[in-house]
Amino acid sequence: YALLENVVAAENLKGSAAAAFKNNLPEVAAGLFGQCLELDPLNGVFNQTLYFNRACAYHKIGENEKAMEDCDAAIA
Repeated sequence: YALLENVVAAENLKGSAAAAFKNNLPEVAAGLFGQCLELDPLNGVFNQTLYFNRACAYHKIGENEKAMEDCDAAIA
């Protein structure tokens, strides 16, 4: 049951992060994507998207090294 709760929480956080990014709040988006990654670290395909999205947010705020690290994590 806890796993299902984490999946639902991750989906909700992902939606909030995406909304923050669309509303030009990349710092907030990066933080929310990070929280989402902590909920289910073994969900490979889902987390690839999260890493990519967080990389986009990092890039937008000029954190290019962090963006590259997240791109590498998404590929891995």
